[in-house]
Amino acid sequence: MVSDTAIDALDDLVAQGLKPTPRDVVRLNAIGLKLEAAGAKRIVDSTYLLPRVAAVSASLYFRQPAIGHEIWLDKVRRHVKSGDFRTTLALHCFALSRPHSELPDADDPEAVKAAVDAFLPECAGFTRDQLFAAVQYATLGADPAAAERSATPSAADADADPDLAECVALGVLNEGRAVLWGISEADMLGMRTSELAAVIDRAYDFHKMPRNSEEDFWQGRFYATLDEISERLTKEKDNGIAETAV
Repeated sequence: MVSDTAIDALDDLVAQGLKPTPRDVVRLNAIGLKLEAAGAKRIVDSTYLLPRVAAVSASLYFRQPAIGHEIWLDKVRRHVKSGDFRTTLALHCFALSRPHSELPDADDPEAVKAAVDAFLPECAGFTRDQLFAAVQYATLGADPAAAERSATPSAADADADPDLAECVALGVLNEGRAVLWGISEADMLGMRTSELAAVIDRAYDFHKMPRNSEEDFWQGRFYATLDEISERLTKEKDNGIAETAV
């Protein structure tokens, strides 16, 4: 699918003499599609959807991550060397194979390593590609734009502190803490991010609380991402750098 919003923005970049990379094009197109979908809303309310499950065998399956899984994985990834995809895959397989309440303390690397090492023999009969495909389906489903992270409007603030990292699930959880009544934090941790977001939307509507629309949200993310790309490409142009990375 092609986003007309992204095409217009990319045409403007090219007209300025800038050279968007294939990665820039894919990223803007994915976020542009989310913006356009929000503008012509045809959402399936995820509060009615059962979580996805990827069955690898009769005894091993991966469930769609709940808020608790996503926060745990974001915490644990702080202890993993950048580019260590095998360890990252092992952590995802371990986490999604059990309820989030059974995960060890993410701030205790030794406890995490011991638990993951004890689990890995269950995966010994499967290829890395099989496990990756199962985890990807459980996590992202069939949405090709699901993994595209946009820049945030406050990205400059995050860049100022290298110890800060965005955790989308934690943001949704904190919003739920702020606006929801009758749902405990334990309940929220067991819900999927999209499911909790849908419940939050209902709370805003039910209590008639003011809130920016989803279209406003993705519009902000789209143009923050566009600004980030434009600034990088402008610097490369000024420095005479021809970006060829994909």
